[in-house]
Amino acid sequence: MNLVPLLTALALSAACAAAGAAETVTVLGIPLGGKLKMPIRQCSLAELGTDVRSLCWVDRPNRLLGGYLWGSLKVPGSDQRPRWAAGGAYRATIKKDGTLSSFDASTSQSDDFAEISKSISGRFGRPQRESKPGARIRSAEWARPEAQIQLLCSWDIGCTAKFTSAATRAANELELAARAAKEATRPLAP
Repeated sequence: MNLVPLLTALALSAACAAAGAAETVTVLGIPLGGKLKMPIRQCSLAELGTDVRSLCWVDRPNRLLGGYLWGSLKVPGSDQRPRWAAGGAYRATIKKDGTLSSFDASTSQSDDFAEISKSISGRFGRPQRESKPGARIRSAEWARPEAQIQLLCSWDIGCTAKFTSAATRAANELELAARAAKEATRPLAP
């Protein structure tokens, strides 16, 4: 059975979704899928223990393939963020044009799973997938048209909520479909 036409159709539908998925959604006061004011400055040593007025890199960001920047950010304080995200550590992936592709908000409190899950569900509805209570590692996932969210909590490292923009998710799905289409053309036998 030749799967190439089916996989090509999947890739095309993912491309169409990517074209229409460039919507910006504000999450935790951060414009996911939106443009950030670039360049983002490096935090001074004096700012690292205090509140900042604008985004700044904690360390020099890593440059990834395609010109993406990835690293730890210091985010300005906001009374609009829930408790679990107010003092958290943030990591972000930013396209070279300044578009925020994804970001993580982390807390060292592993017992915050229920609070964080309830907080995210209040905005994005019930998760599509959630681990069983009492597990050493708890997880939940929300897939919405505007964003994909993954929550992972572990007793030994705390909790991380990863927010991915719709455009990035669609581009990732397109890349996976193209890779699957290529793999489908390989012979089954040597």
